[in-house]
Amino acid sequence: MVAPVVPSQFEVGKNKIVHKPTKAAFSFDTGHTTFKSVNWGRAGEPLSNGQNYRKDDVMRVAQQLLAAGGDRRIRAWSTALAVILWLIWFFGITTHA
Repeated sequence: MVAPVVPSQFEVGKNKIVHKPTKAAFSFDTGHTTFKSVNWGRAGEPLSNGQNYRKDDVMRVAQQLLAAGGDRRIRAWSTALAVILWLIWFFGITTHA
């Protein structure tokens, strides 16, 4: 039976995304939006529990997670920069008042 692939089935590491049910692994270089290598594990094969995760579905969600990771990194840096600028402004105002 074809099983749905959802983001919660993945483990996202620094340079690798793994689909836990199939052990399909996607490696990438930090800051890039393409995969460096793919090990399909058992994607596209029926598992012992009868589930079958299609390769194209696993790839699609892994690619979404890779793209979202870049977005999260950008948001994290933007937030950090905003906090630093606010601290500079705040302490600049209070020390000169």
